[in-house]
Amino acid sequence: MSFMLFIGPIIGVAVAIISAVVIISVVAAAVSQKDINDED
Repeated sequence: MSFMLFIGPIIGVAVAIISAVVIISVVAAAVSQKDINDED
């Protein structure tokens, strides 16, 4: 029981970090794609 209570927050933090990284990379890709299109 205590193991699940200990691992739960870790999984939550890991999911939050991964989703944040994915969102940032998607936004960065969209911005760079926009810049490339604007330059053309």
